[in-house]
Amino acid sequence: MSKLALFGGSKAVNRPLPPWPVHDEQDAEGLMQVLRSGKWWLYAYGGGPRPDGTMSDDVSQVERFEREFAAAHFVKHCHAVTSGTCALEIALKAMSVGPGAEVITTGYTFIASSSAILSRCALPVYVDIDADTYNIDPARIEEAITSRTRAIEVVHLGGEICDMDAILGIARRHGLAVIEDAAQATGSILEGNRAAGGIGDVGTYSFQASKVVTAGEGGACATQDDPIAELIWSYRNCGRSKTGVWYEHHRFGHNNRLSEFQGVILRGQLRRLTEQCRTREHNYRLFLRKLAGIPGITGRKLRPDSVQRCLSVIILTFTGEGWDGIHRDAVLEALQAEGVPATLGYGWANYRNPAFLEMPQRLGREAFAFGVDRFPDWQRYVERCPATERACSHRAIFMPHALMLGSEADIQMLADAFAKVYECRSELARLDG
Repeated sequence: MSKLALFGGSKAVNRPLPPWPVHDEQDAEGLMQVLRSGKWWLYAYGGGPRPDGTMSDDVSQVERFEREFAAAHFVKHCHAVTSGTCALEIALKAMSVGPGAEVITTGYTFIASSSAILSRCALPVYVDIDADTYNIDPARIEEAITSRTRAIEVVHLGGEICDMDAILGIARRHGLAVIEDAAQATGSILEGNRAAGGIGDVGTYSFQASKVVTAGEGGACATQDDPIAELIWSYRNCGRSKTGVWYEHHRFGHNNRLSEFQGVILRGQLRRLTEQCRTREHNYRLFLRKLAGIPGITGRKLRPDSVQRCLSVIILTFTGEGWDGIHRDAVLEALQAEGVPATLGYGWANYRNPAFLEMPQRLGREAFAFGVDRFPDWQRYVERCPATERACSHRAIFMPHALMLGSEADIQMLADAFAKVYECRSELARLDG
């Protein structure tokens, strides 16, 4: 039996894994063209679409990206912004979520999904996830609705689209807005040209460094609705109106525009997206087949009606079956030593973060601004969200999406690392003991 790298053996992953981000000479030339032009911001350009629908030569790279992104996601409007977090904040503003409101969401995601709600002086109300999909469980939403509920904010975790039909049905019955946090789902599409971010009232995206379309930082809002699109445009442009003059402001917004350099990079990223989605899914399914002989590790449940999935996070479930009582965290430590960049993902739910637990002490006197006498007892969600708690504490394994852009030999090497750790599991008793 081979020896675990954790205890002095050789690493199973013995060559570089696929890099991220990916770029090419066309990207480099595009950046140089922007640099030489001296037109580095959106409003340095005065062009637009010609009568035949093609774009004039004097059009911002950001505007070109917005149009290309909207077409790729089957939405009418897309406005790029500076981050996925500010995209959520703008979406909540556009849907009139404000002080005293409640927004139903999931605690199993990046904190921006919650902090954006709090930035509106509204309160997140957490609903548990489905243990098989890791997405919000529609069966638990209706019981969380109160007279204060104004919206449902869903998160398409790791690129797998939520059960939007069920969620939209609930929202329509109760007159609620639906905001899609598609930060992790750029490029995921269901049958019928239903893309992540284009199914609810407004969708938001992130182009941060770890995402499948990235400019290092950035984000976007998308919608099919003309009035909502006007509000989004205004909020990301300091509250201006398209019909007003430059220093005429109709609402309180911020400068959340992207630069032309980011626009160039994002266009290149979008150009490669479809091919990369295909490669990731092919390799992911190959990877699962190679893991089939290892008990206690499975892939998450996937939708059968997906025609393209971005797989922005590779999520596995560790059930512990056949591992002789070894905890997931010991397995992760061994995998990392072998060279596999596997992590526990979200080690605690949003409602367990110190920022939440310390709110009564830090912001107790400001509870009135949120329309309440006192802040909620966030710990109540520990009992209300058991699947979330299990995912955090011992079930979920996360890996970066770039691993699935490698060769078949790379996939075999990763699978061999998992197999090695399983075969040497008796050694891991030292870590759990």
